[in-house]
Amino acid sequence: MLGRAFPDMTGVVAYSHAISLARVSQIEAAFPNASRVVPANIVQQMRLIKYPEEIVLHREAARISDEMVMAGVGLIAEAMASGGTLPSEIEIRILRVPPRHEDHV
Repeated sequence: MLGRAFPDMTGVVAYSHAISLARVSQIEAAFPNASRVVPANIVQQMRLIKYPEEIVLHREAARISDEMVMAGVGLIAEAMASGGTLPSEIEIRILRVPPRHEDHV
């Protein structure tokens, strides 16, 4: 998409160290006038270091995920025990896991 919008772009095109090899050739084809830089893994290394605030957020995300999984397991167990139909993902979310995060007030 960007390659079509900027067909004559020159300069350097960079991409993530973790990008798939199939995507590299697509990027190069989209920007034929740009030079490619072999990415370093500095960003990946930086992502390994977490600030205390990030750790708090990761723990909250894990707690929410665990709660959602347990709610889903409960609904599926009920459906299997009663011979009913299995609940959809949205039914699991709406029926069993009330939002408690400040973004969902």
